[in-house]
Amino acid sequence: MISDRQQVGQARTTRAELLEAGFQLLRTEGPSALRVRRVAEQANCSTMGVYTWFGDKDGLVEALWLDCFRRFGEALNAPARTAGGLDRIRELMETYRRWALDNPIDYQLMFGRSAPEYAPTPAAREQASTTFTVLLHAMAEAQAVGMIRDGDVHEMAIQLWGAGHGLIEVGMSDISPVEVDLDRVYREAVDAILLGLSPR
Repeated sequence: MISDRQQVGQARTTRAELLEAGFQLLRTEGPSALRVRRVAEQANCSTMGVYTWFGDKDGLVEALWLDCFRRFGEALNAPARTAGGLDRIRELMETYRRWALDNPIDYQLMFGRSAPEYAPTPAAREQASTTFTVLLHAMAEAQAVGMIRDGDVHEMAIQLWGAGHGLIEVGMSDISPVEVDLDRVYREAVDAILLGLSPR
C-alpha cells in the first residue's frame, strides 16, 4: 500500500531526481541495486513514479546509460585547448581517458560491464554514437589538411578509439602482466597509431 508520504513524493519527484537516485545506488551498492523498488525507495516515491518516467527497469537503465553518454559528450565537446590537427585528436583521446578514470562506475555502465543484461535500443545507440562523432570530425579535419593519409576515416577513428578503450580497460581491470606507466603507454599508443595513419 502506498503511504500518504509516498503519494506526495511521487507527485513531486522529477525525472532528474529518480536518475540521481539510480546513480547513487549504482555507485554505492552496485548494479544489482538498480531495481525499480530500490530506486523508488531511494527517491522517496512509489514504484509508480519510476514506471511513469521510465516505463520499466530497462527504461530506467537506458536513461542512466544515456545520461552517462550525455556527460561524456559534454566533456569531449568542451572548448578545445589546441588549434586542431593531430594535437586536437590527442586532446580528445586524453579527455576520453581522463573522463573514464574520473567516472569509472559510469564508464562501466556505458560499455556493458556492470549491466551486461541491458541492450540499448537503436535510438539510444544513435544518441550515444554522437560521442564518437566528435573524434571522427577531428580526424576528418586532420585528413583534409594532409595530416592523416587518405582512406576511410571511420575505420581510422575506430582504430584509435578501440586502442584507447582497450588500454583504459587494462588499467581499470588491473590485468596488466607487468608494472607499467599506463599514462605514458596510453599517450605513446595514441602517437604510434597517428604515426601509422600519417601520409605515406
